[in-house]
Amino acid sequence: MSRGKATCALVFAAVALMALLPAQAWAHPLLDRAQRLFEEAEFQGALDVYAQAEQATDLSRDDLVTLYRQRALVHHAMGNTSELELDVFRLATLEPNLTLDASVPPVVRRAFDEAKGRVGDPVHVEATSARMPDGVRVTARVQNDLAAIVQAVRVTTRVDGGEWRAVAASTASVAAAEGANVEYFAEAIGPGGAVVAWAGTRMQPLRFGAAAAEGAAGAGGGGGGGGGGPVDTGEGGGVSAWPFIIGGVLVAGAIVLVVLLTGGPSDDTTVSYEGWALAP
Repeated sequence: MSRGKATCALVFAAVALMALLPAQAWAHPLLDRAQRLFEEAEFQGALDVYAQAEQATDLSRDDLVTLYRQRALVHHAMGNTSELELDVFRLATLEPNLTLDASVPPVVRRAFDEAKGRVGDPVHVEATSARMPDGVRVTARVQNDLAAIVQAVRVTTRVDGGEWRAVAASTASVAAAEGANVEYFAEAIGPGGAVVAWAGTRMQPLRFGAAAAEGAAGAGGGGGGGGGGPVDTGEGGGVSAWPFIIGGVLVAGAIVLVVLLTGGPSDDTTVSYEGWALAP
């Protein structure tokens, strides 16, 4: 194999390796920073950074799950029993079917198991719609939020395939003529802007009107907890872009490293970077 072909093979191998890495291996930068502080026994510093993360606007649901799980370990290390119990209760409210592995201290696992016994079903959203004189009213209700995680509710609607309109409220009134097709979805927003539960999505909205299924007009429900993969939430929260950004940087770094180690391409080899771009 020529030197140029060997270089290309190594580049493609590096790209393939990055493609195999799970997105969830990369947490939000604030969560990474807090974890490093925890590992350095800077416990109060870690708690301060977790508090910053809760005030952010770009956490995903998975980020919030990580935050509660890891902060519970910090509280355990500091002997903060009540704070530990509160965080595992929040974690159970989001993910009652989660199983903590053996890397988690037995005290924390027992506290989480007790919390799961008190929760039952995860926090979720139910959304309904009803005809009113000049249109349709959409109402969203948060259910089973025993740990008071939800900080706001957002209802998003559109009429006859028009522009989506979001309101930060549990009820939205939509002006629509008789027979118009009204689509909608509702989201429960938690700390850090994370969408913790939802009914319908932008890609698969609930419907009222001509396009609604017979006998199911306006009925909806659902929520988080592994409910169908990534969700296009439109504004804030949802799936974090950090896995794609960091992954893109690592791929680019791998290419540069391979070129440096192999002494660069040979005279008869052209390496094209056209088409490479970080995901938005």
